[in-house]
Amino acid sequence: MQQPEDGKEPKPPERGHGKPPDWHPLDDVQKYYDAKAALYDNDYKKFEWRLYDDLTWHFLAPYLPPAKPSCILDVGGGTGKWAVKLGQMGYKVICGDISDGMLDVAQHKVKLSQLEELVEVRKLDVRNLSEFPPNSFDLVLALGDVISYAIDDDPAVAEIFRVCKPGARCIASVDNKLTYLLLELNNDHFICVDSLLKTNIATYFTPHPIKTYFPRELRDLFERHGFEVESIVGKPVLTNMVPKSRRKKQLPAHYDFFLNMEKQLASDPDFVGHGGHLQIVAKKTPV
Repeated sequence: MQQPEDGKEPKPPERGHGKPPDWHPLDDVQKYYDAKAALYDNDYKKFEWRLYDDLTWHFLAPYLPPAKPSCILDVGGGTGKWAVKLGQMGYKVICGDISDGMLDVAQHKVKLSQLEELVEVRKLDVRNLSEFPPNSFDLVLALGDVISYAIDDDPAVAEIFRVCKPGARCIASVDNKLTYLLLELNNDHFICVDSLLKTNIATYFTPHPIKTYFPRELRDLFERHGFEVESIVGKPVLTNMVPKSRRKKQLPAHYDFFLNMEKQLASDPDFVGHGGHLQIVAKKTPV
């Protein structure tokens, strides 16, 4: 890797300056998604995000509650993509998010789908679900990296555990630390690499910081709050290693090939740690 001529490490971009004393990263998360909400779903029309969604559903669907209408909490539910899909299947769903803009889009989808009796939209912070009593939900979804965005992951997972019924599962996704280490290295941000390894906090994307995990750290997080971890998968684990210019050409032409390959490899222990994101299934075992 090429070093600067003066022998010093390149200075990383300044990040996170000028914040008020009571600022929390979720303040910036909310502002970012409020501004992005109207066009947010357009990103998921791209083949690389279609692949991500198809993998999410493939590794989620086997854990759906068998009884309907079971009650599902979709925290960090954004524009209601999963909440509407689950409502159409006959589940009762609470779609919660910290962004008013995203919830406005979700509410519009619920109304268009005539699912008002099954899907409720609420403003929620994953770190504080106190409006729900213990043992409320048959399944909790925390997809879209909501735990990574919360930064305060221990309160978030503790709250999820509390509101899960005994025997219920949480299915959550987070950002993989490896992804951000590679981004920083590829941009010669060596100081940021050291910080990321010490704190797990990635600041490569300027809108807001993100807490990242290696698979073992994600497992430890859920286990210390009482969950039994049933699986961790990477999504995707190999397609994301293909240069972006090649992916843009390959995915539209060979989508089924890539999807089937990822389904085979995503749960393989030799590949999980390479995932762009990590998805965990954790069960609240009955006492």
